[in-house]
Amino acid sequence: MAAGSPGGYCVSETFLIFLQLSIVALCWLVEHYFPRLTNRGDSLRRVFSILVVWVAALGAVAFCQAYLFQPLISWVAPFKIFSFSQLPIPNAVGFILSLLLLDLFQYLIHWASHKISPLWALHSVHHADTHVTAATGLLHHPLEMMFSFIVTVCLLILFGISLQVIVTYSLLSTLHNLLVHANVNIPVRLDRVLRWFIVTPDMHRTHHSVRPIEGNSNFGQLFPYWDWMFRTYQAKPSTSLAKLKMGLIEPNKGGAFNPLELMVQPFGLYGAAYRSKTK
Repeated sequence: MAAGSPGGYCVSETFLIFLQLSIVALCWLVEHYFPRLTNRGDSLRRVFSILVVWVAALGAVAFCQAYLFQPLISWVAPFKIFSFSQLPIPNAVGFILSLLLLDLFQYLIHWASHKISPLWALHSVHHADTHVTAATGLLHHPLEMMFSFIVTVCLLILFGISLQVIVTYSLLSTLHNLLVHANVNIPVRLDRVLRWFIVTPDMHRTHHSVRPIEGNSNFGQLFPYWDWMFRTYQAKPSTSLAKLKMGLIEPNKGGAFNPLELMVQPFGLYGAAYRSKTK
């Protein structure tokens, strides 16, 4: 999913922007020569649309950092549940447990974004891309990024996650979020090994299927363990990858894939869902 990595609120935004653009550019080259699916759909119009929405999302995060970060700390800090740094456990154990907890938070946010109508309306923009590539990892609606920022910062404060853990998770999730969408041909044997430790592109590609049972699976951000634990793991799509159709099913589709349509898509989608419930 990767609506926004929590550590992005502490790591230099300029560095993360440079890192993401560099990875997308590198992946574009690899995707060109070693594609998993041959119908990549990497037209300049598509990439331009994604970049425009991404820039708007960066602006939304910058707004949150400037005007919401300190107020959130003041409001939520009195309700802190505990701090990992104060637990009587070795630092290394606390570090690993904190990373896993952060990843669990991201899993739950992603799961909720598929189950709660207003959140799905926002998250549907990410799933509007019918040609999933590394660039798709940049595609998130600005309001989804704001929601992710607020919820994640509150959770970080409530559980006293250390800055070192936040920065580490930020870098890992930023890198992985782009790579997991990459249209890169990873050997099947290697994929089988990797998915014991991280979410792989083939796993996440299943999540982008138009079929609801597949689209509502594999919510993991970095690690596959939460999907195993909560029984949302699906090893592969019901059809072959060559025939896998990605994007949104017809009732959820917006208009054309351009910046304006992507920005207004959530409002039309949620409005339609609300009207159907009130009939």
